[in-house]
Amino acid sequence: MSIEKYKAFSTSELVKLISKEAPNTELVIHLNMLRLQGLILSVSETDMGGINICFQEKDSNAISYFHAAHILSIKILYPSKLADLLSEGEIPRSIKDDEKITQLQLKRWIKERIVALENVNENLSISIPDKELNDIEKLNIKDIVEIVLQVIKMHTKDEIGKLAWCQIESINLNHNTKKLEIKRTGAMLNISMDYRKTLHKELAIELENALLQKL
Repeated sequence: MSIEKYKAFSTSELVKLISKEAPNTELVIHLNMLRLQGLILSVSETDMGGINICFQEKDSNAISYFHAAHILSIKILYPSKLADLLSEGEIPRSIKDDEKITQLQLKRWIKERIVALENVNENLSISIPDKELNDIEKLNIKDIVEIVLQVIKMHTKDEIGKLAWCQIESINLNHNTKKLEIKRTGAMLNISMDYRKTLHKELAIELENALLQKL
């Protein structure tokens, strides 16, 4: 594993990241003369932008409350389990054998999902890159396409949505190393984003908002 890809975080940033994305992560937290090992149960921001923490100790199940500003250091006992988070997506998520799919299976899955859609252009197609994709890329693309399909399904329940989406004939997914970008050319939508890294949790909302702006 490329541990040099791990990023530096402040203790406050790390607390917020773990509490939101990986709440069952076991940590060792040092507070001056006190050492706590266990789980973050919850966090809340103060009016001044600080962070209050509710922490459960592993051995005694005791609950401790403290402010993030009092943390001297945080030790993550099993960092490999959070490699994608700690590297900000540069180290891909781990994949189980039963999650793997071939490129042909991915294309068939996309076609089947499009056929199941209602109230869209009868010629609607979703294209993915023709180049050979690795397992991470294929699963990330599948997740992205699923978000797109859910957006279409959600926003074709009324006449305005039906009319807007019926004008779209093709959606193309391309790779870039920058932020999400969607361009419309006539009846075609081009989605460009970095599908090689771990997809962030807010992608569904971000992608939905970006798509709707192009209709």
